[in-house]
Amino acid sequence: MDIPSRVVINTLAHPDSGFTICHFKDKKHAPAAPAHFHVVISLGDNLSIVVCIITSQMQQRADHYSGIGLEACLESMIPLDPSIFRFLSRGCVIDCNRAECLSLGELLGRVDESHPAGFTKKAEDGEFDGDLKERIINGIKNSPLVKDYIKKKVADLPLE
Repeated sequence: MDIPSRVVINTLAHPDSGFTICHFKDKKHAPAAPAHFHVVISLGDNLSIVVCIITSQMQQRADHYSGIGLEACLESMIPLDPSIFRFLSRGCVIDCNRAECLSLGELLGRVDESHPAGFTKKAEDGEFDGDLKERIINGIKNSPLVKDYIKKKVADLPLE
């Protein structure tokens, strides 16, 4: 039985949710674009989250950042190992440069419910080791593209 997106999304901002990887098609992407994996970080307030896209287009993103003179962004692309997250079919990076702070309602509004991928959790907090969490947080804090208020929101999150 499929769990409605609203039910799954409502769990993401709980103080105990921590870090999650979710899979969904974002309405902001081109209609023909596939669903993507996203790291979702609970801000612990039952209201809001930080979302970072996971992409396998590592070289394309690196070329983009280098091409606009933002080589510092390369340090905020965090590699994910498909041997740890087995649902990943190949090497990918979390692009922390594209971190967004969203309310649960905003996230729900971004999910393309008509896409066959729906909205699913693929990994929960216990599957992230402390080192990976720290690298994600540092990637967000050190990105020249992430807004300061998002950096402040993630700065003091617990990593255990």
